[in-house]
Amino acid sequence: MRLPLILAALCGLFLYATQASAQGGTCADRATVAALLQGERYRENVVGRALGMRQDTQVLVEFWANPETGTWTMTSTDAQGMTCLMADGSNYEAEAYAAPVTGDPA
Repeated sequence: MRLPLILAALCGLFLYATQASAQGGTCADRATVAALLQGERYRENVVGRALGMRQDTQVLVEFWANPETGTWTMTSTDAQGMTCLMADGSNYEAEAYAAPVTGDPA
């Protein structure tokens, strides 16, 4: 039952981070950001993606993480390939997703 709480927290974080990046965040082309996050210092990989909005423009939101170190980063990439760091942190834990059971369980 923690999955709905995690999703709600990520949505709230996305809304907060979207406002922060709209005010001018750390941005570069996606290849540069990916190389930084996947490099020796962080060793993060994409663990989730979604579409979102930033300044009335559709963006690809990606959640990067390293399950071994617990570091994580949220980025948004626009259609021109500009990627902005939206949020980052520690203590990442992977959650297994189980589809909700529907119908009569008997």
